[in-house]
Amino acid sequence: MTTAGVVQVLVRQSGKAPTLDAPHFLVAEVSGNLDVSHPLSIKYQWMQNGALLNETFFVLYFPSLVASHAGKYCCRVTITSPQLQDTVIATSIAHTLDLQEEHKENCASQGMYVRVYAVDMK
Repeated sequence: MTTAGVVQVLVRQSGKAPTLDAPHFLVAEVSGNLDVSHPLSIKYQWMQNGALLNETFFVLYFPSLVASHAGKYCCRVTITSPQLQDTVIATSIAHTLDLQEEHKENCASQGMYVRVYAVDMK
């Protein structure tokens, strides 16, 4: 049995359009065939324009948006089951924060989600 068959990561923004000098947030949502019968370790790593950020929570919060926050954001999620010795890594498609409107562009593959199959680490 594996930690997950297919894991999907979707990044969405807070309900309102991003505005300069206003708070805003992005959220990474994980879905898929997760085997929750064993403890799982879920780690998040946010990226802006391909560069790793020092943000490791499922919510990326901006207390006050500034021009330098504009860019393409992805979230890499690592799910590990120490008991099963399985690890799954999935990266969301890019979410473009342009302080005007929400855009979504492909970050890693064609389609809406990146599909990653479980890797047996035994």
